Parts: sequence; structure tokens; C-alpha cells
Amino acid sequence: MTALQICSKLRSEIDNNQVKYGYIFSVFKNACNIISNNNELITFLLSEKNIGPMAISMSGIDSILNLGLKKNEEVIFNKNSISISKSNFKLDLSEVSIWDIKPCFEYKKANEQDLKRKVQKFEELLLKYGEKQGMGYLVLSIKDYINDLDTFDKKSISLNSNYSFIIDNFLEFLKNVISSDFDNVEKSAKKIIGFGPGLTPSMDDFITGLMVSLIYLCHYFELDMEKTYKFNRMIIGSIKNRTTLISESMLVHACNGYVMESLRTCIVSLLSDTSEKDMSKKIIDVISFGSTSGTDMLYGVYIGSKIMINKKIGGGFKNDNKH
Repeated sequence: MTALQICSKLRSEIDNNQVKYGYIFSVFKNACNIISNNNELITFLLSEKNIGPMAISMSGIDSILNLGLKKNEEVIFNKNSISISKSNFKLDLSEVSIWDIKPCFEYKKANEQDLKRKVQKFEELLLKYGEKQGMGYLVLSIKDYINDLDTFDKKSISLNSNYSFIIDNFLEFLKNVISSDFDNVEKSAKKIIGFGPGLTPSMDDFITGLMVSLIYLCHYFELDMEKTYKFNRMIIGSIKNRTTLISESMLVHACNGYVMESLRTCIVSLLSDTSEKDMSKKIIDVISFGSTSGTDMLYGVYIGSKIMINKKIGGGFKNDNKH
């Protein structure tokens, strides 16, 4: 079997013998997750799936379940191949292409008025195509509690009883993000990380999109990047054992701006001098990811973008705390 793409960070770690072996953690139709000897989560993906952090995409198979891979089987990593002897599996890396994990900041920026217009279009597309069963109930309720954020003002939604118990903690977290409260954001994030069903709970998907948008909007407005990275590290400072292993890995990567390819291209389309039609297509592509995961990530991107635009352009929030 042939590998098509490999994450640049994973390629480097294999080449430098940091990743030598591991064991299979979970197997699904579209993905196989492996825990490496250096305790990182590595994912095999079908070729049509989004390449992302610490992932390898493969060709020539419709379902990973057909490979006969089993949980806890040993995986051996070499520079030219990955093998699982018990299942007679070998993945050829000799001609694999490299997917760069780093955030993409090389694009022609949209002007600030166009950015505001595109964010409004972003909102309209989320309302039209986005799922409501994940973070939708919480995000669409924000306008009733944080007037200054001015989100979804034309949409009314009743807060589902499954989400009402966490609304106060969610709002506390958002207010700490809005005010760049380094002292309290970790404590408030700790109360909500891991909320929701699935391998990547809805709240974690939202926080993923939020953290990445803070990084990209910080770069767009030419603000202090290190401060934003530090703030993101505070958000996930108490993540250990509070969510699933897969979600924990996702959040750790997102803290540094590392996300799946479709979400990265979507954010770049929002910020760059491209058409609303191009952005719309990329938003719909992300929405199609998972049952609600894609939408929940986009809610995070949208809210993060609104927060940063209000701070820099709208003047709607207090000045950042000094850190």
C-alpha cells in the first residue's frame, strides 16, 4: 500500500528516530489511530479524507476496516515504510509527499471592510448549512447574554435542555477570551473542555476553531503573536484527562495553529483577497466533516473572528489585560 501525503512534523520525527514504534489505539472505517513510543497520536487516513496534524493519507482502499488491523497491534516506523507484521500490513513511504503542518500566512489580505463583509457572509452560511445539534444551541444563544459581540441577531433559538446547564460556564470562558484574561481563562476552560459526545466533543471542536482563529486574526492585524500563542497555551493548560485522547491531541495541535487542511484553507479564504464564492465553498467543505465537528469548529472560527474584529476595528471591548 502507498502513502500519498504525510504531515511534515511526523515525517521529521520518523526521520530523526523520535517515532520508532507504537501500537494501534482505535480503528474506524476512515481512520486508524496509533499511539507512538513518544506518546503522540498518529493517524492513518483514507486518501479522500483531510490530511492533518500527525497524519498520513493512503491510497487504494475504500475502508480501513478491510485491512484487518486490530487494537494493540505493534506498529513499526522506518524512513521508507510503516509495517504491522501481525496483520501483514506495510505502507510504503518512499514517494510520499510532504504536507506542511504550519499555519499559512502567505496570502494577499482582504481589506478590513471586505473582512467584515465576509464574516457576515460566514454567519449566514453557518445559519443556512451548519448543524445545530453540536455547539449550535450555545453559540446561537450568545447574543442574549453578550450584546457587544453582536452575533446571529436575526436568529432566535431556544436553548436545548442538554446544554442549559453549561451555558454559564461557557459564557464565563468567552468573557475571559474577550478580555484576554490570562489569569482566569484556564480555570474557565477547565470547566467546559470535554463537553459533548463523540471522539472530539463539540466544545473541544469549538475551542479548536477559536484558538486557530485567534492566531490567524492576530497575524492579520499584525498584533503580538507570542502573546496569542501564550494565551492559547493557557486555555488548554488543564486539559489532561478532561477529554478523549483524540480530542486532547487535536487541542494541543490547534493551540499552535495546526489543524486539518480544509479548516486551514477555509480560514485563509476568509482573510484573503478571494471571492465570497470561494470562501463559501470552503465553509461547506468543512461543515461536511463529521456529524457536527466541522460546524462546531467553524462556530469557533466565527466567534474568534468576531472577537478580534470587534477589538481591532469595532472598538467594542475593553483593552486587553497586560501580559
